[in-house]
Amino acid sequence: MRNPELEIVRVFLFYFSIFEIKIFSILSRKKIIYSSLIIIVISVLSFSNSIKNNFVNWDDDILVLNNDDIKSLKKDNFSAFFSNYYVGHYHPLTMISYAIDYGIGELKPKVYHIHNLILHILNSILLLLIFFHFFKRIDIALLLVLLFAVHPLKVESVSWISERKDLLYSFYYLGGILSYLYYLKNDRKIKYIILCFILFILALLSKTSAVTLPVILLLIDYYYKPKAFLKSILEKIPFFIVSIAFGIFTIYILKESDAIYDISDKYNFVDRLFLPFYAIAFYIVKLFVPFDLSASYFFTEKINGLLPWYYYASPIVIVIAIFLIKKTKEIRKELIFGFLFFLISIFLFLQILPSGRVIVADRYAYIPYIGLLFIIGKLFLLKTENKKGKKNKRTYISIIVIFIIVFIFQTRERNKVWQNGETLFTDIINDYPKNSIGYVNRGIAKYYGFTDNNKIDYISAIKDFNKALSFDLESVKALFNRGNCLYNLNDLNGALNDFNRVIEIDPFHAKAYNNRGLVFSVLNNDNNALSDYNKAIEINPEYSDAILNRGITYFNMNNIEKACNDWKKAAKLNNKRAGEMILNYCKQL
Repeated sequence: MRNPELEIVRVFLFYFSIFEIKIFSILSRKKIIYSSLIIIVISVLSFSNSIKNNFVNWDDDILVLNNDDIKSLKKDNFSAFFSNYYVGHYHPLTMISYAIDYGIGELKPKVYHIHNLILHILNSILLLLIFFHFFKRIDIALLLVLLFAVHPLKVESVSWISERKDLLYSFYYLGGILSYLYYLKNDRKIKYIILCFILFILALLSKTSAVTLPVILLLIDYYYKPKAFLKSILEKIPFFIVSIAFGIFTIYILKESDAIYDISDKYNFVDRLFLPFYAIAFYIVKLFVPFDLSASYFFTEKINGLLPWYYYASPIVIVIAIFLIKKTKEIRKELIFGFLFFLISIFLFLQILPSGRVIVADRYAYIPYIGLLFIIGKLFLLKTENKKGKKNKRTYISIIVIFIIVFIFQTRERNKVWQNGETLFTDIINDYPKNSIGYVNRGIAKYYGFTDNNKIDYISAIKDFNKALSFDLESVKALFNRGNCLYNLNDLNGALNDFNRVIEIDPFHAKAYNNRGLVFSVLNNDNNALSDYNKAIEINPEYSDAILNRGITYFNMNNIEKACNDWKKAAKLNNKRAGEMILNYCKQL
């Protein structure tokens, strides 16, 4: 196995080398170098305890732990990254980054966490260069970037291995913005917009949320050269063509993976007008008071046909923001730019097309907060550039530094939530004690060992599944996994009852048929077991475990030929145990 620390340094240099053409010329300035070092130190201080965290049973198991695709960068695996989508997302470059991590340290979570932190640091340095370009003041740029780097809402993006896509697309997204700024600064030299376009494609291949970049580029044109706006639109046509294509593709993937959440039965037209306003207000407020954070902010329940009062009050935050922009004449253009940057980049996450079961999420604020920080920077300049303001400059800087220090402590505490699946879903349960989802997933964490010391605890898991079922009697995940626990505890009747109930609720649950088949096999009821395996394979013809188990049942019924045929089919589907069965029992065939 390679030296993980050395390989991580190489990964760092790989990302950084993408921008070496121009960034190194800027980095020759000592202030930029020192500021970058400060960012690195403060970021490491804020997130160092996240490196000790384990995987969590929230996409980490699907994307990394149980994903054979990342175990090699051979041609077949490489093509799989570009031809498949994972957990409702198309992000081949993100999957390649996991494969790089696997090559460095296989399934050591430390390697994946360090990689995430490296990307976050690089994003922060890129943002330093962008802000330095806008403000021409390294002190302001550094203060704003430190607020960005250590903000508690960044924890989800950095400490959650599965949110690598957020960090990676942001890296290319910010690189695209920086390249475009060079393009404007250097009399629109074509090489810079070509680089911007390439980085845009790379961002889209990391996470399709990057589709907003062309609109952000137009916003930058409005800020710097509003008179050439028509020409700017024309030169962005290739960007928009690609953006629209990826947008349509993303909607298709979301529909195919059933990731679009139908809320029409819960919220009427008027309700759905207030949901985006609430989300916008949430992100603005949490920038300054990031307390009561959660890994999931579930859609709220209506009481007596009404949303909570703060949903109806949320437009007031927007009205106040617009009023302040209109009132502040000296930097109105700058305030409009910052607020539009925020709105454009947050638009896809306002659940206008609902995906998932959350109304907001900490990770969604990663790029959008740049717009709000830009506003803070311009207000800082406005308040400190005149004679009166210069006297108060130290006070304003002290206030920002206090925020940074408080954020560092909050971030380190928030990192602890992501230690493992049990701690993560315990936190969600504390926030939503009457929602079944937290209990179901904490039970799964205990069932699969996403706990301290990777300890499996079937009894405790069953208690969580029971609690989940007390809120949702038809929770298929709770019933199915409780059945698995009971099976492992040799409570075959209890397991059988749970699998029966799952199949009653969801007649196309292939895994329930397979696992009920296992129960029948232990009960020596081979005919029922065979029937269940056949049904599981009918639902999912590539379900290798069911094919393997049917082969074992055929073997128990002394039908060696059919058994070996099934094991060969399962082996072709990369079922390792099937290969062992063939070696042991099929030599004569």
